[in-house]
Amino acid sequence: MGAANKYLFAFMLIQIILGFSSCSGPKKLNEPAPEPDYFVAPDLRSSININYKIKKQSLTDTFNFVMDEMMKEDLKFDDYNASVKLKRNGNVLVEFQGKSALVTIPIQVNLLKKTFIKDFKANGNLEMTLSQF
Repeated sequence: MGAANKYLFAFMLIQIILGFSSCSGPKKLNEPAPEPDYFVAPDLRSSININYKIKKQSLTDTFNFVMDEMMKEDLKFDDYNASVKLKRNGNVLVEFQGKSALVTIPIQVNLLKKTFIKDFKANGNLEMTLSQF
């Protein structure tokens, strides 16, 4: 019976190995590759032209107001123990040339940097020019 048990054990082992290897999941044979998608979305842009008039003084006043609101609070740089105060130093200049706009903003800059020896102060004027085409 010893030899019969060895053959039975070998037969059972082969059956178990074949059983596990056959359960690897379904295999797809000869499945056609998906066709590439050549769809191109149509260009759905449209344009509307609206004619209007804006007074140059209204734009200047609006820029002055916006800049004053933006510069109300000091800029604080806690990592450097410094603060910057910005203030408009005159009226904003707005110019148009065709479809392009040129905006010039005069700004006064005050810097305060605290050090262990003495407070460092710097003042200066900056003229920012922005252009839009």
